Amino acid sequence: MNIIAIETATDICGIALIENGTCVKKIEKQIPRKHAEQLPLFYETLINSSIYNKLTIDAVAVSIGPGSFTGLRVGLGFAKGLAYAKDLPIIPVPTLYALAMSAKFNEGSVLLYSHRDIVYIQDFEANKTINNPKATEWKNID
Repeated sequence: MNIIAIETATDICGIALIENGTCVKKIEKQIPRKHAEQLPLFYETLINSSIYNKLTIDAVAVSIGPGSFTGLRVGLGFAKGLAYAKDLPIIPVPTLYALAMSAKFNEGSVLLYSHRDIVYIQDFEANKTINNPKATEWKNID
């Protein structure tokens, strides 16, 4: 399965091409509050790559949060438009789950800074979620 993956839940805006479970092309940059401007340009760069032209895209994956409210809306809107235009399914990916899987640990907590003193936290064990994500203040973390 070949997937275009979109990440806009944090200050990092990114798009990637996944070929049968392996990332073959990734474009990302830390650009707070510039996702709406940069994501279409990243997509254009991706589709103009020689790797993209050899593949048939099967789905669009997109981060669904928690994360930056505006960033998530940008990513979800872009994913929905792309999926609609190309008649592709959308694969929703929870942000904290994606972070946990990329860290490749079997047990622990994933934290994501939100704003001010607020973080999102979720616990994982054996690559599965133990609880739902919650927002809390830094000082409340054990």
